[in-house]
Amino acid sequence: MEDFDIAMGIVRVTEGAALACSKLLGRGNSGEVDKAAVDGVRHAFDLLPIKGRVVIGECELDKSPIMYIGEKV
Repeated sequence: MEDFDIAMGIVRVTEGAALACSKLLGRGNSGEVDKAAVDGVRHAFDLLPIKGRVVIGECELDKSPIMYIGEKV
C-alpha cells in the first residue's frame, strides 16, 4: 500500500463501471446496464488496497442493482 493514491483508485473504480457496461449501452435494457456497472464498481473496489463501507447511495427502494448502504468495499 506504499504510495497508494486514493484519488487514482477512485478513477479506476469509475473506469471499471464505464468499461463493464459500455457494450450494453443503447440496447434498450437499462437494468442490464445498471447491473454491469455495479458489478464493474465492485470488481474495481476489490482490486484496491482499502477497507471501506458504502455510506450513501441510490435509493434502496428502487429495485435496480445498486451498492447497498453498509456494503463493504
